Parts: sequence; C-alpha cells; structure tokens
Amino acid sequence: MPTPACRTNPKSKFVARGRRGKQPKDIEDFGEGEATPSGPSAIASNEHPPIARSTRSATKNRTAGTRERLPRPRSVVNPSRPDRGTSPPPAPRAGSTTRMRSHPYLPPSQKARSGKTSGRAQSTVIDGPDAIDGRRMKPLQAGLPGAGLQGTIRATNTTRIPSLVPHSSAHHSPSTPPASSSTPALRSPSPLALPHIAASPPRVGQPLYVNSTLAVTGTSYFPYSQNVNVGNLNNISGNPKALFDYLDPHICHGAAHNSAERCGAPQCREETRVAIRQDIISWIQYGDGDDEPKKVMWLSGPAGGGKTAIAGSVAVACREEGLLAATFFFSSFSPSVDRSSKRGFIITLAHHMSQHAALHQFKSHLLIAIQNQPDIFHKDLKDQAEHLILGPFRNIDDPGSGSQWPKVIIIDGLDEVAAAPHKGPTKQRILRTSEEEQVEILNVILALSQSPIFPFRIFVASRPERNITEFFDTHAGASTIRLFLDSKYEPDADIRLFLEANFGEIRRHAGITSPSWPGKLILDRLVDMSSGQFIVPVTIIRWVKSGIPQRQLDAVLQLERVGVGKKNPFATLDALYRHILERANAPDDDAGLEVIIKWILTINSGFRKRSLSCAPYNISPPSPPPATFWRQFLEDEEGEFNYRLGPITSLLSVPLDDTPSPVTIYHKSLIDFLSSPTRCTDLYVDEEKCMSFISERILMVLKEKGPVVPLSSPADLATFLKTFFSLNVLSNECQFFLAFLSKASWAKLATCDAAWWTTVSLSALHCDGSGLPCSRNTHKPSGNDWGHHSYIAQGIYKAIHQSMECPSKASSSAQPGMRQDSSSLCHTACVRWRTGILATAKGLGWCIHRLEGVELDKLPGLSMDDLYMKFRDPLMRRHTCLVCQPVLASG
Repeated sequence: MPTPACRTNPKSKFVARGRRGKQPKDIEDFGEGEATPSGPSAIASNEHPPIARSTRSATKNRTAGTRERLPRPRSVVNPSRPDRGTSPPPAPRAGSTTRMRSHPYLPPSQKARSGKTSGRAQSTVIDGPDAIDGRRMKPLQAGLPGAGLQGTIRATNTTRIPSLVPHSSAHHSPSTPPASSSTPALRSPSPLALPHIAASPPRVGQPLYVNSTLAVTGTSYFPYSQNVNVGNLNNISGNPKALFDYLDPHICHGAAHNSAERCGAPQCREETRVAIRQDIISWIQYGDGDDEPKKVMWLSGPAGGGKTAIAGSVAVACREEGLLAATFFFSSFSPSVDRSSKRGFIITLAHHMSQHAALHQFKSHLLIAIQNQPDIFHKDLKDQAEHLILGPFRNIDDPGSGSQWPKVIIIDGLDEVAAAPHKGPTKQRILRTSEEEQVEILNVILALSQSPIFPFRIFVASRPERNITEFFDTHAGASTIRLFLDSKYEPDADIRLFLEANFGEIRRHAGITSPSWPGKLILDRLVDMSSGQFIVPVTIIRWVKSGIPQRQLDAVLQLERVGVGKKNPFATLDALYRHILERANAPDDDAGLEVIIKWILTINSGFRKRSLSCAPYNISPPSPPPATFWRQFLEDEEGEFNYRLGPITSLLSVPLDDTPSPVTIYHKSLIDFLSSPTRCTDLYVDEEKCMSFISERILMVLKEKGPVVPLSSPADLATFLKTFFSLNVLSNECQFFLAFLSKASWAKLATCDAAWWTTVSLSALHCDGSGLPCSRNTHKPSGNDWGHHSYIAQGIYKAIHQSMECPSKASSSAQPGMRQDSSSLCHTACVRWRTGILATAKGLGWCIHRLEGVELDKLPGLSMDDLYMKFRDPLMRRHTCLVCQPVLASG
C-alpha cells in the first residue's frame, strides 16, 4: 500500500518526555528556522514503534547509581548546511529498570492484564530520511486512511516518544507496585508535534481517533486529516472556532441600536420629526436615482436637538424593511468605555453585517480573512476596514445577488468619541486628541464610501464640532448630503405635539380631570424655553412624571427666576451642558474654563440693539455683530477664538469665514444655566465679573487703537470700530465701561491716546477707513460713511471724573497746565481724557463753551439731552451758542 505523504513542519520543536523536567543539554533538536530532512520513510505496522528513552532514566541509573549521558544524534541531513554531512546515530544503551507507576492514560485493556509486567524505555531517534536506529523504515501497512492517500511519511524533527514494552503477564496493583520491577513514571504528557499528512484535507475541524496506548489531547497536529494512526498516538482535534468566537472579545455590543444598554433610548414619536425622517429614508431607498448620487449623509445640529432620537427611529424603520446592515451608536455617557472608543468600531460593523441572512457569503469570507490574519484586531482602523469589510466583499463569487442585501449603515454620536492613551514603539504613552480620533473614523468612512466594492450608504449623525465640520467642508463635501436641524423642519411644532401628547398621558395616569391642563399659555412658554431643541421638553416631561405633576411643573416654571430649589428639574440638561463646556480648549492658567464662560456671556450680553434715543446721530440701530468682530475683540493671539470655541460648537454657532454671520447661541436654556449659581455651581460667573471682563477688553482696544491682533487695512479697522462703538457697555454714557474698570487698570487708561479717540468719535466714520487719523489715504473720503459716534467722547467726559473717584473740589478748567501736575486732586487718567476731549473737540469745531462752565461734581447729574446741548456739532440745527454763531457767520 502506498504510504501517505507527510508535510514538513519546520517550526515544530519538541522532545517527548517520560517525566517532567529540563532536557539534558546533550540532546539536540532542530531550532526554529533550520532546515529539516525529508525523504521516504516507513514504519513497520506490526511492531511497536521505536521510542525515546525517558529523560530521567537516560541521565540517572537508579539501580546502579551511575550517571549516563545520551549520545548526540548526528544522522540529520541539513540541506542548508551540507558541510555537516550525514552519520547514523549510535545504538541506544540499554536502560535500567525502575519502579512502574500507574499512568492515568493507560487503556483499560492494559490495566486489566494480570501477572508481572515491566517496562523498558528505549531510546530511539527518528532522525533522517531513511533511518530509525540505523534501520530502513518499513512501509506503513495499517492505521492510516489508505483510500486516496499517497506518499510517504517524512520525519521532520528529532523526536523522542515514550512507550511501554510489556515483558511478562505478571500483574500488580497500581497502588503497590513491586520494588524489583518498574517503568519510568509518566505524568501528564505534553502535546506531541508530528509530521503533517500531505493529503486532500477533510472537513475543517473533524477530530482524529486512533487506537493507542496514549491519548494526547490539546493542540491538533493534523488539522486537515482524520483517522490517522501514527504508532500508538491518538491526536484528538476539537471543534473549530466559529466566527463569533473570534469577534466577540472585540465587539462593542452596547453600540447596537437595539442593544440592552440602549433600552429606553429616546425615539421620535410617530407624529414628530416626520419630514426629516422621510428625507433620510427616501435617500436610503432611492438615492441611486438622484442626479448626483451620494453615499454619505451627515445630520448635524445643536446639542439636544434630537439627532440620536432621529437616528434610532430611522434604524428601527430600516430594520423592519430589511435595509439595515449595521449600526454604531457612540456615547460618552455610557458605562461602557467601548462606546466612546474607536477600538471596536469596524469589528462591530463587520459583525452586524455578518448577521444579515442575505450576507452569508460575506460571513464565510470574513471568517477566512480572520483565520488568515488573526492579529487584525490589533491593527489600525484603515487596515481593519480593508481586511474585515472590503476584502470579504471583494471575494464574493456572485455580486449580482446584492439586490437582496441591506442598504445602509447608521452611525450616531461621532462627536462623542474620546481618545485613549496607548503605547508606541518606544513603550511611551502616546496621547491623541479626541478630534484626531474622530477624523480617523471619518477618513475610514470616506474610504469605504468611495470604494466601488462597498455596497452600502452611510448615515452619520453628530454635533457640528469644528473638526467634523471642516472634514465635511473639505474632504467629503463632494460625496456628502448635509442636513441641519434648524427651523426648516419646524421644530417648535414638533415640540408642541410632543408636549401635548405627553401631558395627555400624564393626565390619564395622574387622574387629572381637567382636559386642558396645563393650558395653552404654559405650553407656549415651554415651547419658547425649548428654543427648538428636543432635549428641553424631554427633560421637562421626565421631571414632571417623577412626582406630583402640578408641583413638578410649577418648579420648572419657577426656574426662570434666580435660584433653584434643592431638586433641580434640569439636572440631566445641566449635566449635558457641563459635559460639553468642559471639552472647550480653556487656557492653562488659573482662570481655566472661566474665560470660556466669560466669552459666552460677553457674546450674549455685551451687545444689544440700542434705540435711537441712546444714539441720536446714528442712522439706524446696529445689527448683531458678526463673528469676525468677536474674534477680533476677544483674541489675544490670532486663531485663539476658533481654537477655544471649536469643541463646543454644538452650543453656539461660530462661522469659520469672514462672512457677516453672527455667533448664534442655540439654547436659551444655556444662558439660564450659566446665570444660575445653584445649577452651574463652580462654573458660575456673576454679572460684576462679566462686566469687568468686558471693560478690560475695551481698555485694551483703547490702548492699542484697535484689536490686540492688528488688522491689515484701515477699512478693516473702520468696520471693527463701527461695531465696537455699538457695544452695550459703551452706550448709556459709558458709565458701565468706566465703573467696572479695576483700580489697577486706571494707570493703563491714562496712557491711552484721548485725542485720537476723540477724533474718531466726533468725525464721520467712512467704510473705507479714509477718515481715520491713522489712515494713509490722501484721497477724498468716499460719500459712504456711518456718521459720527459722539456719544463715546461725550460719555467718557461725563463719567470719568466720578469713575476715577476724583474729589469734587477739583477744577474743571481745561486750560493747558492747570491740572496736569502731580499735585492735582484728579487722577491722571481723568485729567488727560478731559483735557484731550475738550481740546480736540475745539479743534474739530465742536461747541463746548457751555460744557466748560459746568463744575465736575455736577457732570454726573447731567442728563444725556443736557450733555448733547452743551457738547454738540455747530452744524446741527437749532444751534444757538452766542460764541459759535459769529464764527460760523464769518466763515
């Protein structure tokens, strides 16, 4: 019978042991990477196979008390080292008898034998293409699956195999073996590596059953063979690992849309968010028919706008229709850290795809891919996407069956991915930012969508964080449909429906008989409090359900007043605000996050539209300042504004370019949160601190004659000044600006150029900046101007004496040198600004004669109308100054 062919296994390296213990140093075997012999060999089937001497008995003769050393086998032909030659190994020495102990793996037939038995451990080296103990190997006659197996067995490595050779039929009890006759004590044998049989592989994972005296379990050494008899060994292979066994340790189970962890997650009511859900599902089903089909859709919107509820509702609808391939719902609030990490992202998506019945071919190829590269779970996302998703789809034999495949992958909460430190090649911890991790995921999503092999659309929902917005603006703009939760989808109407439906349920459960409770006025008030963001009504309803409904609702309505009771109805909402705010890139100094809070409050309260009565010479009330102004006003270094507010753009909109778009605070409830010390606790910034911050920023502008970061042209400076003069604290006689300056800042105020600012305030401000004192334009100013802003100079003159805490006995005279010396009772800043304003105003032809006669202690008592009459442009109508009239007439 032809003998089966064996494969060479150059990586196996073993010596069978009769006892546990270290190998003698003189026993050699092939190391990893060395060449191994090959050639036809055979083993007689009717004889016991040659076996190795027990390591212990080979090194110590218990009877004679002498030590023996085994010879070094040298019969190996190493093709890579032909210079070593070939020599047969010496014949083994006879082993001494030792006591025999009962071995747990002896078969019952051998244990049942009666009479005296003795065992002898013989040392035989399987060590060459044709020789075992110098003899020619005989053909293998039995114990191998002869049908269909051809070839010869090749001995691959130096192998020593223990065996038992019976000598008599005498039997003894295992517990009381005779002292004169024994065999080496055999303990739990280690798995033995044997040559592989080069034959047609059977079904994967089919076990091997062999009649033998030793049953070696554990590692399978014949993974593609069955019923293979080799000597007295039985190699039993276990069942193969299923795909789930490979994936399970790396799957984020809680990220599935229907996971137990997301039980009770918010979803849209059937009657709410109908329009936007229809838009999304229509794109999933029929997007291929668009004029320019796009495979990615990005839904964004402010925090609490209902993006997760929309994504969850769409996922449920798609699953019912068989359209859902996979989902991943990130969450930074989850108790599982995997839901805020990128680690299980691709693996979880691949697992969800493999669960779809129509993707059975993908599942088979995914298993093969993992078996071919078991360490793929430790690669980066790009390699995982290629190996676990694109590769299996590429190997599908019949892509035409894709008509029954699902159509979409849904990913929510991408902005909540957080970075985790890891160790690099140098074993040092590498800290990546959350933004970098999010962009890595976006790059993988884009690569998948652009691959012609990838069959699905990808729906992504997230807050419009800066890094995500930039990615879709630049890299993925051409392949992405963008949706934003704004007034287009009428959120107020959906919120009203939501509140009405939930209050109806509360009435039924609480037994409230009034069918109109809580009433239209309260509903209107709650809708207005929501600012179009669903998280507010959801939080309100959750709070009202937690106690007596009427009392709970009253507590919500009382939140608009300062202070909150012991229980906070908006605890969930406040936790969300705090979580987002703490992600801002705050300065590293002691101020920390307080600076960001001051910026937000400055944008909210530092400006408001003023009536014409406050600025009688302005043509119209100013519009809300653009984001460019706040960037220039608040920055100490260029780029600081975008950097600090970038991570919290889900709370306020910050345009990236220089368009006139304003900064928009999405949530009115955010200002309520920041204005309540009991709600925001350590984040609270009181009004005095906020106004002091704004005043200090104004002082820096006065000192620098513009923003701290210089502007590139007079036109840009004129645009900045136009908005700057409209700040709330600069109106109303400038009393707020000067009153909130710290005493430490009074010296800085004294160094400002009062004459320059008086000129800018009393002169017409041209849009091209040609009328500014710093302008180098020599051409005639254009006719397009914004008028003058005299209330700036007038208000500073009126309020500075009192703000600097100067004594009332000081003289108001503005004659040069009168109050300029160090012994002046007025503060230097007061003297310089008053004298500078009056001198410059006279030079510009303004009438200040009546103002010079007003005592300083009476200036704060002047109304703005009186001030305008005493400090006015002589060209204005109804000017009746007797000093100015002759001058005007002569001119």
